Amino acid sequence: MRLEKQSSPGMQLIISHNAQEEMRLLCGVFPNREWSGYLVYRMAYNKEEENYHIYVDRIIPMDVGTETDTEYDDGYIPQAVKDLLEEDGDLRLGHIHSHNTQEVFFSSTDINELVRGAEKSEPYLSLIVNNRMEMEAKFCVLAKPLAGQDIILGYMTPLPQKNVVTRHISELEPLLLLWECPITLEGGSKDILFNRLLLELLSKLQQRLSSQTYSSSLPVDYTMG
Repeated sequence: MRLEKQSSPGMQLIISHNAQEEMRLLCGVFPNREWSGYLVYRMAYNKEEENYHIYVDRIIPMDVGTETDTEYDDGYIPQAVKDLLEEDGDLRLGHIHSHNTQEVFFSSTDINELVRGAEKSEPYLSLIVNNRMEMEAKFCVLAKPLAGQDIILGYMTPLPQKNVVTRHISELEPLLLLWECPITLEGGSKDILFNRLLLELLSKLQQRLSSQTYSSSLPVDYTMG
């Protein structure tokens, strides 16, 4: 599927103070590990600026991984988050992950994740942050051909003439439209739900580390036979 970069209309990402503090806390607690989770956001078209405002309200931490990798089951949504989405139909879920001490950039793995997300849900927002609170965000939308219409496609050949071919639009493949998102930081308030989910995540990580430590401390039987 073809990926096309877009610039109009613009996609202005606005991150609340609340979400900023949640990022700082996660980066501070897990400075040498990548973490990931959901972005809870809403978007609206600004007629005066002729662009979209994408407002990030909060972070839902879902996983703490290794120094270079993090993943979670995006098919699972905590019940408290489902309740939020049901209460406010304008809220959407995006994706965020950290690059800890690394630079912020979209690797080939990150782009593939962005494409998969856009193919499953429209639209799709992905944000990367590091310990220095540097950020980069991309917004991706799946654009499908309009059925039942004809278009004329023109193309040039190596010969000094112009060839015109007609194709039915249903023969065209869907497009993935990609935006770079300028980022603005804004104020906000503390998020009680985030604090509870972070404590649950810390508890799971502690149990996992304790289990690994216990396994490595078990005596090894070197006898044969």
